[in-house]
Amino acid sequence: MNKDTLCIYMMSSNPSEKPQRRYGAALEQAILDAAWDELNEVGYKQLTFDNVARRAGTSRPVLYRRWPTRLDLVRAALRTHRPLLSGDTPDTGSLRGDVIALLEYTTSALSGTRRDIIWGMVSDAIGDEEQQTAAFGGDIAKRNVAVMRTVLQKAEARGEVVAEAVPDYIVTLPIDLMRHEMLISGRVVSKVKIRKIVDDIFLPAIAKTQGK
Repeated sequence: MNKDTLCIYMMSSNPSEKPQRRYGAALEQAILDAAWDELNEVGYKQLTFDNVARRAGTSRPVLYRRWPTRLDLVRAALRTHRPLLSGDTPDTGSLRGDVIALLEYTTSALSGTRRDIIWGMVSDAIGDEEQQTAAFGGDIAKRNVAVMRTVLQKAEARGEVVAEAVPDYIVTLPIDLMRHEMLISGRVVSKVKIRKIVDDIFLPAIAKTQGK
C-alpha cells in the first residue's frame, strides 16, 4: 500500500455524521501535523509512533510504511513546518548581503525548534551511514548547492563574480560551516558568527576562485 492509497478516518464533531476518509497528501499532512505537535509537546526522545498515530487518527503500521524510523518521520515534519531553504533567494544587492540574509533566515526558522530535537536527530544519525547520508547528504546537499548557485548567479549578474569558477565545496561553505557550528553547540548560530563565516571565510575563498 503506498501513500496514495492510504486512508484514515477523520471524526466529525457531529456524532451522527459518518467519518470522512483521507487519502494520499491529506493523510500525509495529517500525520506530519500530528508528529510536529507531538514533537513540540514531548521532545524528540519521547516521541513514539504509537502516540503520533493516535493523534493523527491512524495506525502505527501506516506510519512505518512511509517513514521507517523516528528520524525519517521527524525530518519530514521539520521539512513541512520548519523549511530551512525555501522560497525565493534573497536579493539585497550584494553577494555578502544575500548570503548573510540566507543564513539569518535559516537560523530564524530554527530558532523556535527545541534544542533536544536537534541533538536527538544527530544522536540517531551517528553510527548509521544510511541515516547520516539521508540527514546530511543526498537531496539536502543538492538543494544546498542549488540555492547557493542561485545566489552566485545573481551576484554574477551584478558583476561581482564569475559563478562557474566557484567549485561546489566552496559554494556551500557558509551552510556547511553553520550546520557544523549548530551540531557542535546544539544551538542556532548567532548573527555575529554568521558575519564571521561570511566575511572571514566565505568571501576570501570566493575571491581566490576569481584570481583576486
